[in-house]
Amino acid sequence: MNNVLVFDPRDGSWRDGPTLPAPRAFAGAVVLNGRIYVAGGFDGARPSNSLFVLDLSAAEPAWTTAAPMQTAQWVGSRHRG
Repeated sequence: MNNVLVFDPRDGSWRDGPTLPAPRAFAGAVVLNGRIYVAGGFDGARPSNSLFVLDLSAAEPAWTTAAPMQTAQWVGSRHRG
């Protein structure tokens, strides 16, 4: 799945966000300093070590790809290999 919904806690509303660069299931996500980070996950065939970043303060927010993790990981598991 690569569709993204963004929740605005100020008014309790959801809106469509920019599509992830690649589909992910079971990815970890966190918001830090106005950016959403989506790390790892499962791409449908294998665990991923990817890191996608969305800067919510940008005039036109778009996902960028950051340095990958050393080990592929997904929520609840860790893959070595």
